[in-house]
Amino acid sequence: MHKQCTSYLNSRGILSEAQSGFRGGRSTGTCLVEFLDKIYRGVDGGCVCGAVFLDLAKAFDTVDHTILVEKMSKLGFRYSVTCWFTSYLSGRTQQTCVENRLSSPKEVNCGVPQGSILGPLLFILYINDLPLQCRETIPFLYADDTAIIATGSNPGEVSQKLQADLESLYVWFCSNKLSVNCLKTHSMLFTSNRSKFRNDKMELTLAGINIVQSDEVKYLGLYLDPHLNFDLHVKRVCQKLNVRTKLLWRVRGFITKDLALTLYRSLIEPHLIYCNFILEGVSQTNLKKLQVQQNCALRAVKRVDCYYPTELLFADLNLDNVKTMMMKSTCKMAYKCFYNLCPAVLNDMLILYVNDRELRSNEDLNAVVLRCRTQWAERNFAYRAVIYWNLIPIDLKQSPSLESFKQNIKKYDGFNIYMVT
Repeated sequence: MHKQCTSYLNSRGILSEAQSGFRGGRSTGTCLVEFLDKIYRGVDGGCVCGAVFLDLAKAFDTVDHTILVEKMSKLGFRYSVTCWFTSYLSGRTQQTCVENRLSSPKEVNCGVPQGSILGPLLFILYINDLPLQCRETIPFLYADDTAIIATGSNPGEVSQKLQADLESLYVWFCSNKLSVNCLKTHSMLFTSNRSKFRNDKMELTLAGINIVQSDEVKYLGLYLDPHLNFDLHVKRVCQKLNVRTKLLWRVRGFITKDLALTLYRSLIEPHLIYCNFILEGVSQTNLKKLQVQQNCALRAVKRVDCYYPTELLFADLNLDNVKTMMMKSTCKMAYKCFYNLCPAVLNDMLILYVNDRELRSNEDLNAVVLRCRTQWAERNFAYRAVIYWNLIPIDLKQSPSLESFKQNIKKYDGFNIYMVT
């Protein structure tokens, strides 16, 4: 049933482009790239950007079954299909066990089944019309994680746009029986470091409650700050890596080198590679902090002291340093964009160089470098992805599949000159 519904929705383009959750070819990474691209381009164009991060309270558990079935009918699902889903959702009960005493069964008349493959699909269908309420802002959804962005010449204009759509969204939430936790909903004003508006505040309300403007917001696993320096994110990652490295040192004397390397790949490396194609433009100071943490972890794997040469450390374990991993991940995402394996917005973000004349840039499959007015905007994925894509050889770019590209880029050592010790 899930396969048939997904095929129907994709063939007719029913699902909103703003939704990135539980959809093929999309991830938190693609959502964050698009989200940050809007901010970088807006600020680079001389504007300021404001965002509101909405916190939905128990969104999956408060889906109204009647409203859901009505929405499916409006989306073109046949009567027999909606009847099947009505039967699938009805007749469910739940019980609570406290101190070995079981309560009497209670019927569940709202919420999508947790743990089933249909649950997430039903939820994104339920909120599929949410982006239509945003007329002044750009919405971004990953399942129930919702954010809206507005761009303007000054914070006052941005506040007006955000406030207008917040009021529309609140009406939509009420009519669809979803509740927003206003105390956990935050806003953020994005500016460059030198902007005259960098200390301004936005006055926003939702349901009569003031929305707190924060200097740090965790969105889809990434800690954001008003200037997108990612200082806070790097700090949080280093704290996690420090704890895990100490644990690795503690058990290292009782396990083999291979097992220690497995623990490194499962406990430490995921924090270094998560959305690292977005962090590729961080400062050298932050890059060095991450590199120090990786070096410490690998020394625990090798069981050597701090005087052991870093170059030998990576050569012995056949691993890439932090900078190289970032560059290779950026190229992988660029490959997806160029070969239409990402959402249409990301595919259009990177453009191959095309010219009627026979030029070397045509043969090398080089891409057009994004023009940035400020150095601040050069942190954008759309800029840095092209820089690194143009550096790799033509045979890599012409890999027949994503899997072959991943294997080839893994062996590619042209980025190893960018070593941060």
